[in-house]
Amino acid sequence: MGPSAVRVADALRDVAKLGIDTAPFIYFTGANSSFVAVCREVFRHLPTGEAVGITSLLTLTEVLVHPVRTADIELEAAYCDLLLSTDGIISVPVDILIAHRAAQLRVQ
Repeated sequence: MGPSAVRVADALRDVAKLGIDTAPFIYFTGANSSFVAVCREVFRHLPTGEAVGITSLLTLTEVLVHPVRTADIELEAAYCDLLLSTDGIISVPVDILIAHRAAQLRVQ
């Protein structure tokens, strides 16, 4: 485990729930070599039950733009599997209350 992975593991030690935005999912698939190791360390913790990752189904929409645009069926499937079938990752549907709260948080 490299130095950045050790720092991530230390930071996640007492974390039970972790909100995950779109970028870490993209980085995790290797799209950004600068952050892939850190994201892999985060995602490594989720299936173990050490923490649960929570994201929105809007994340799925956002990550699918590139593979749909480039007709990359394998990457599209990888994103769907990651967000919808990975133990420890919950993709929450967005309703009006969540959308409104997200707007408030964005403003802050």
